[in-house]
Amino acid sequence: MLFLEYFVLLRLYQRKADLHAISLILASAMAIIAVLIGYFFKKKMPTIFEIFIIVLLMELPLSLKGYEIKPDASVIERMIVAGVFGSFSYALSEAILSKTPLIKL
Repeated sequence: MLFLEYFVLLRLYQRKADLHAISLILASAMAIIAVLIGYFFKKKMPTIFEIFIIVLLMELPLSLKGYEIKPDASVIERMIVAGVFGSFSYALSEAILSKTPLIKL
């Protein structure tokens, strides 16, 4: 998630300079915490959809409080972007660790 946040989101959505470090740390922490929350409730590894929902809900308070980004994004847009990037980073790390391709040709 750290790489996705740094190379994609920080370049796609412009923020104040003081939010860059916070954003990098918070995005990575949210991905890890989402997996821990999913594991805590299910007692097994969560699915990608469950990670998406957990990250979506974790982003809700941050989106409601709002921080200025350019281009401007609504609360729903911010939540969906966070959910997609969180679940994608989970799927990517799961594929790397299991050595199975994400897409089978």
